[in-house]
Amino acid sequence: MAKKADVGKARKKVPRSSWLWGFSCEFLLVKDILDMNVPQLMKELDFGLFLKMYERDFDTTFATLLKLLESLGIYDHFYPWPVLGIEDGYYPNIRTVDKFQAMIERIMAWYGDNHFPAPPYILVDIEPDVDPERFKNSEALRASRGLIKLDKDGKIIPVDPVKSNAEVKAEKSGKQQKGGGIMNVVGRLLDQIDEMSEERYKIASAKFQRLVDTMHAHGTKALCVALPITFSDLKDGKNLLQDFLATPIQSVEWDWINYMVFAEYAHAILAHDDFVHLTYTYARDFVAHHGDKASICLGTTGFGKQFHQTDPALYLQEFNACLAAGVNKLGIFCLENILALGEDEFRKFCQAVNKADGTFDPDPERLELAWKIRRLWEAVDDAVAPLLVQLVKSGRAMQLVQKFASGALK
Repeated sequence: MAKKADVGKARKKVPRSSWLWGFSCEFLLVKDILDMNVPQLMKELDFGLFLKMYERDFDTTFATLLKLLESLGIYDHFYPWPVLGIEDGYYPNIRTVDKFQAMIERIMAWYGDNHFPAPPYILVDIEPDVDPERFKNSEALRASRGLIKLDKDGKIIPVDPVKSNAEVKAEKSGKQQKGGGIMNVVGRLLDQIDEMSEERYKIASAKFQRLVDTMHAHGTKALCVALPITFSDLKDGKNLLQDFLATPIQSVEWDWINYMVFAEYAHAILAHDDFVHLTYTYARDFVAHHGDKASICLGTTGFGKQFHQTDPALYLQEFNACLAAGVNKLGIFCLENILALGEDEFRKFCQAVNKADGTFDPDPERLELAWKIRRLWEAVDDAVAPLLVQLVKSGRAMQLVQKFASGALK
């Protein structure tokens, strides 16, 4: 049943001055940010930027960007998003935390050596291991600066999303699918489950806490980016999902936790209004547990040359639902697919989402559906996941896979 507190309650509007939002950016270089006048747009349109950076990106060009942010009075609008090299695992997680710790210490030393204040926050994007091929292609696009083009006057040449998506589709269809199909995927999943252990998770949690403490010692705070399914572990007091994904989230004292709640994936089974209600229920629970540390990233606008949700009206609905639930720190993934539409469309987008004020009147039927979806997933975490772990650890799951592969179960 929908919770009575959610329905029919008049809410005060949330003034723009009391909430923050920003864009994540994964496919643009520091030089692109400068060339496309993004800092000036940040000041004009009042949004933040969370820029993906390899360690090599902390250089003289980045120093130029920091000086510009200081001169514009928006140094606190920029949060670096450091990642490891693809060969080192890219994301911080249980397997890569030691390398990430060492990199953060070098990055903080760079800030001190170059006489810049520590950033207000650093993103720690904790996610499972990456597909190396996918990220090699992504990095090639980033390095070639092939996503957004400028004309001779330095203005962005608008991209046609329909045409760009068609090109991506044609490119994908022209490539042979690599890998061993479904059995290869199953094998990787079984390996991940087999590696799970309470001791491994406990050790990694302590290492991530040390990372947070290191950042605090250098005058910055830790903004953890997390998958929302990890929140389900709080319901049963176990860490199965976090252990499986190799992502300690709930066992570390982060300064912010930014959950990625993306309509792109939900739209396969839900209407957008249903997704907005689902987001609202998540936002309420995030605030109830994390308080002011709760944050949500919405999206996606796209990934590379693939465009997804770019309509600002849809983000306005999502922002309003989050604000109504009490989440006042919001993000959108990602900047580049909106910037690629051209500066005029980019301004219209930002002006539209800046109008969010928490106006949201939950529909009882849609809200009940959202809670049922949440309860279904919690049941999977509570009952199915432990059973699967037991089957894998005992070797029974592999026996079933081998029988299936040999045709014995046909």
